[in-house]
Amino acid sequence: VVVVEPTGAETELLVRSGTSQISVISHGRASIGSGDQIALRVAPGSVHLFDRTSGSRIPEVEGM
Repeated sequence: VVVVEPTGAETELLVRSGTSQISVISHGRASIGSGDQIALRVAPGSVHLFDRTSGSRIPEVEGM
């Protein structure tokens, strides 16, 4: 975990996985601190991907 930012009812996390950084929104308060190692379990329908250059959301592809 690189950054933890409580934002009211949610907690925003910036997580490093290998050379990638992942932005995570945790519903509720997370008792996680910067530097902690965590495991992520993601519901496939809840993932949103964005183009690094343009910042535009990459559309879903059926069957993926």
